Amino acid sequence: MSQVKETLKKNTMVIALIVVAVFFTFMTDGALLLSSNITNLIAQNGYVVILAVGMLLCILTGGNIDLSVGSIVCLVGAVVGKLMVNGGVNMWVAIGAGLLVGLLIGIWQAFWIAYVRIPPFIVTLAGMLLWRGLALIVLDGLTISPMPDSYIALFNNYIPGYVTALIAGVLICAGFIASVIWKRIKAKKNGYQQSNLYGDIAKCVIITAVVCLHQTLQLQRSANHLDSACNYRSSICLLYIENCFRPLLLCSRR
Repeated sequence: MSQVKETLKKNTMVIALIVVAVFFTFMTDGALLLSSNITNLIAQNGYVVILAVGMLLCILTGGNIDLSVGSIVCLVGAVVGKLMVNGGVNMWVAIGAGLLVGLLIGIWQAFWIAYVRIPPFIVTLAGMLLWRGLALIVLDGLTISPMPDSYIALFNNYIPGYVTALIAGVLICAGFIASVIWKRIKAKKNGYQQSNLYGDIAKCVIITAVVCLHQTLQLQRSANHLDSACNYRSSICLLYIENCFRPLLLCSRR
């Protein structure tokens, strides 16, 4: 009983997310969990995930947050857009220039935090105003458009062909299983407590089964040219399976 309470306490937000997802799935007649809707959500919020990864490192290493991250994104985007649209620079060169700008900004702010010992809150707060102002100067207060088709296609295209997607799924499964095995070997070598063996096996089996089932359904749809109604029911069934097994994966951890 105590273990169940501890699991519920650790995964409160995940459980709340599942409840909200199930509620709105019924309210929208299943439209929330359509594969096309989930794909759009991931595509539209991909940049948020990238920013969250960097913010996570700031929080884990020092318990601080970077207030200037939005302004940095604005400035980097302004530089890249200006180079591609107004300067006619190659797409990859412009992206490299944007990465360089972001790196230099990070070095500049890290200098004041690590060597001058100014609190990160103050440095990033100043950066939030500084980089936003520079972005306005670069853009002259205007919107840059249109972006090159090759640049837009970089973010709007999909993996070509179901065979390629199937190979990618197999590689993902193999990589996940290898990471679990490596984690157990490393923990045993360093004398750390290992995670539950049966829990790790369950995770590998369930994730592999879900990925294989998804790819099998996709191949079957392509071969038999199923109608849209069948695609709708298959997508809903698969995504319900994924959401039902997700709490089990979390509960299997120690």
